[in-house]
Amino acid sequence: MLNIKPEINIVQVDNLLEKYFGSKVQGLQAVVEGNLKQVYLFNHSDKYYVIRFSKRKEEFEVERFLYEKFEHQGLSIPKILEIGSLQNTFFSISEQAIGKTINTLSANELYVIMPNLIESITKMHSVDLGNYKGYGWINPSGNGLYDSWYEYLVAFFKKDQDGFWKDWYDLFENSFLEYDVFQELYEKMLQLSQYCESERYLIHGDCHFGNIISDTNKVTGIIDWGNVMYGDYIFDIATLHMQFQSPKYNLLKMFEEYYEAKGINVPNFRERFLCATYCKGLDSLRFFTKLGRKKSYDSVKDYLISLDI
Repeated sequence: MLNIKPEINIVQVDNLLEKYFGSKVQGLQAVVEGNLKQVYLFNHSDKYYVIRFSKRKEEFEVERFLYEKFEHQGLSIPKILEIGSLQNTFFSISEQAIGKTINTLSANELYVIMPNLIESITKMHSVDLGNYKGYGWINPSGNGLYDSWYEYLVAFFKKDQDGFWKDWYDLFENSFLEYDVFQELYEKMLQLSQYCESERYLIHGDCHFGNIISDTNKVTGIIDWGNVMYGDYIFDIATLHMQFQSPKYNLLKMFEEYYEAKGINVPNFRERFLCATYCKGLDSLRFFTKLGRKKSYDSVKDYLISLDI
């Protein structure tokens, strides 16, 4: 499997934290989940924290910006205490949202917190962006990198990129990533983007159940803001729906009923949902291809092709 996590061992982490806090931490343990960051949980002086390691410093700086500017508006985001570097990688130390990720909850536990989950996500989408401008990914100064949602979508899937997606078009030649399937869905996404263009909200960008923490009564935190953007909030709803489909929990219907009860008008819902789903789905196709996960690739492809709402 492709190794894309920073390689920092637990002894190095323990020494780093002892230096930062001035004494040994307790309960240091690695979190196994995740593909891009190395994460450890620990406690010190009866308080619980998280240290994360990433090859990108900017995502931690953006996360600190989000906490400082939007937490007081009800954004469920843990506070970052420190950002630093260790052996050519970057780390952040933050407060820990107490509880467990909601993808580990039982069906009954999920049913209990679902209304609060919808409310928490809606609060995230409702923060006042003030004078911050732009679409797409946010820089540390708080502005989006693009002038339109269409421009962001084109840039997201462009052939020539640096970093993680450098030379990703080679996957069409050297792997199971299918160009014809990808291109057909890509064109549909661009055609539908016109319905998203006037929508500009704070969106998490990777809003799945593994990034939402609950104490089984309510949401206590939303984590991993490395893909946060300004754009159409239906993007987050589509991400949730693509990950979690159950006859018992029709997430689209639950969100629509909540919006209706709160008097929130959602024009062109179907078109915006499809655009967002194609975007997230296409990214998943190339991601699972790069990691060699053919079964996951086929599952996402089948879902995208069969979409009918």
